Amino acid sequence: MKKIFLTLVVVSSLFSCSKDEVNEPKSVQSVKVNSQRLMNDPLFGKVFYNQEGDLKLRIQILPGNPKKITLGSAEDSKDYFILQDAEAILLPINPNFDVYYLSKAYKFMSTAAKTPFIKKFNDILIPAAKYDGNGAARLDIAKDLSSVVLRGDEGSITFTKL
Repeated sequence: MKKIFLTLVVVSSLFSCSKDEVNEPKSVQSVKVNSQRLMNDPLFGKVFYNQEGDLKLRIQILPGNPKKITLGSAEDSKDYFILQDAEAILLPINPNFDVYYLSKAYKFMSTAAKTPFIKKFNDILIPAAKYDGNGAARLDIAKDLSSVVLRGDEGSITFTKL
């Protein structure tokens, strides 16, 4: 008797979806819309500024591959930098931040003038570009996207969204 009742419950729940859900066409257009949701990541297009205003940081989590992160300068930055396709390990350390360890980046490049601040910035990111896995940078992204903190052996730099 219990088996019959459970079977009826399962079968009725299978048929309880609406007519629109059952008859929804799966077209190329709907696939495109679903793939664009990846591009609508909350970080996509956001620019973060350091306190001094020297650097404008843009973060891109690759669509379809959340294990790769690229940090780069915004288009209107006076200085150019990029840490491209770094391997990202997400660690649940802090409930207020998404914490990533970045390593084995494809490349790191910086054309900024070598001020003490830029030297500190480079010293944080250069270890993440070592492909032998013997270096990493830590990236803390606030859940509300209000700030981003880059951390390394040489200290940390906080970027805020304006």
